[in-house]
Amino acid sequence: MSYQKIAPQVVKVRVSVDLPEDVRCDDWRIRILPAFQPTFHWAPHLTPSDNHIIAQHVFRAPMMMLTDQRKQLVIIPDVDLLNSTLARDWYMDMDATKNQLTLGRSLAQVGEHVLFKRKSGNIYTRGKFEFAFYVLAFDDREVADNPFRRPLAFYWKIGPQVFLIRGTNLRRYGNLCAA
Repeated sequence: MSYQKIAPQVVKVRVSVDLPEDVRCDDWRIRILPAFQPTFHWAPHLTPSDNHIIAQHVFRAPMMMLTDQRKQLVIIPDVDLLNSTLARDWYMDMDATKNQLTLGRSLAQVGEHVLFKRKSGNIYTRGKFEFAFYVLAFDDREVADNPFRRPLAFYWKIGPQVFLIRGTNLRRYGNLCAA
């Protein structure tokens, strides 16, 4: 596991392991336990029980966010890494009652209506296993005014780079990227 400070309040966490053979693991995960009690929780999808997850299928601008009046913790999967791999098994989970955030890899299946659950049978093929995410942490009054501003600004900073790496023509998006 490695940590890279990429901005004053942003750290990239990376896990990289060389697997000598295929590994069966139904649910590989990293749990994050915040050091404060948030009063606001946000995630892009519901996970009403311990069995439910936010499957990669619903990732658009994936993040999990916790705030109080001054502190903010935001966890963002490394979308560039996610898109550069063939893996389609990334997930997020937020348990507000336990004050716990989870990022992981597990197959998923539809449970009830639009809710997703972990599914067994995940196999990681031999070779390099990589997983990465960003941690954004702030402690100031600006958090209470607009908790979404900084995480979305982070996406705007990394988003065009991801498009350019893939060769996407940003002109077709018109002035959406203009400041």
